[in-house]
Amino acid sequence: MYKDFGGIRNEEDYLITQAGARLLGKRIPRTVEEVEAFRD
Repeated sequence: MYKDFGGIRNEEDYLITQAGARLLGKRIPRTVEEVEAFRD
């Protein structure tokens, strides 16, 4: 349950080239389970 929780903003940075795209940095949590595990 999300008590006193104002929200979360997920942002990732990608390098876009003619050859494709690559994530810069680590992947951030997206699912409820991943976010909850990250918060602990």
